Amino acid sequence: MGKIGVKTAYAKPYQFSDTQLVPVAAVWSGWGGGDASGTVTADHDGEIVSTSKDHADADGVSQGGGGGTIIMPIGAYLERDGRTRFEPNTIALLSVAIPFVCVLGRAIARIVRVCKKKK
Repeated sequence: MGKIGVKTAYAKPYQFSDTQLVPVAAVWSGWGGGDASGTVTADHDGEIVSTSKDHADADGVSQGGGGGTIIMPIGAYLERDGRTRFEPNTIALLSVAIPFVCVLGRAIARIVRVCKKKK
C-alpha cells in the first residue's frame, strides 16, 4: 500500500480533448494496536488488589493490532473553457448519506421521546 495523503483523495488529472478531469475521493483511515501481560486480581468491589507483570509467560498475555482504510469516489472536478465545476458521484454520495440519515432519524426520535416524557 502506498502512502496515504492528498494523492489518495485527489487522483492525477486526466485530459480529454478540451476538458481536464480530476477525480476526488473521500478517505477514512484508522489504525490501532495494543499489548497486555500479567494477571490482575481484583476484590469483590472491583478494586485492583495485585498485578503480576514480571513473567513473560504470565496468564493473560495478549497483543494485537490492526488498521484499515476506506476510499470512496465522490466525484470529479471538471475544467472546461476556463471554468471549473464539481460533478458529484451521486451513487457514492447516497451510500454515504443513507447511514447518516438513519442515525439522524434515530437521534431525532429519541429527542422527541424525551421531550414528550417531560410534559
